[in-house]
Amino acid sequence: MSKANQAFQHTPVRPAREGCLGEQVFLKNWQELLAQDNGYHPDFDGPNGMLMHVVSPGDGILTQRHATVAASLVRWLGTNNGLGFLQQADLMCDSLGDREEGYIAEWALENRRSRTTNSGIRVLEAVMMEQGAVKPPKLSADDCETMEQVLMWLASEHTVYVVSGQSFLQKCRNDIQVGLREERSRVRAAREEATLSEPGL
Repeated sequence: MSKANQAFQHTPVRPAREGCLGEQVFLKNWQELLAQDNGYHPDFDGPNGMLMHVVSPGDGILTQRHATVAASLVRWLGTNNGLGFLQQADLMCDSLGDREEGYIAEWALENRRSRTTNSGIRVLEAVMMEQGAVKPPKLSADDCETMEQVLMWLASEHTVYVVSGQSFLQKCRNDIQVGLREERSRVRAAREEATLSEPGL
């Protein structure tokens, strides 16, 4: 296995948008997971062991590109479309009776090219488009495989490495719910304060 002496940057092509709680949560949890990894992989003693475990590049050579593609997909999962995809993937798992096959099958449906949807841009192309770009980027087979590997890891329920994909998703969902409750509390408190400060009260 190849080794990188320096940890890769887990920054998506498109940054998580301010005010988009799901994107913020997914990306934050992803970056924290990979930052605490400490190179835990039996065949890889560099600082990117968890990424190596998730991505498992066919040639064994892990690069910054793998980190960027993976982070870009994880950021997208926090969008409304991404969360909808995860919900459909879980339903597909129930239908097929296999979690990994369910995620990959649903990704094939989600990612198919439709000339009448999103100007014919595939999801994986949209995920990797620079902000403000008009044309989708040229993606390699390795980019596509990296996304598939991330999805297969997300389907995992048991693992000897740090955390399973399903545990990661559950943490993200829980954090989103906590964030939504906190936001509702802030809005409620602001309304109450505004009401109390009205003249004559």
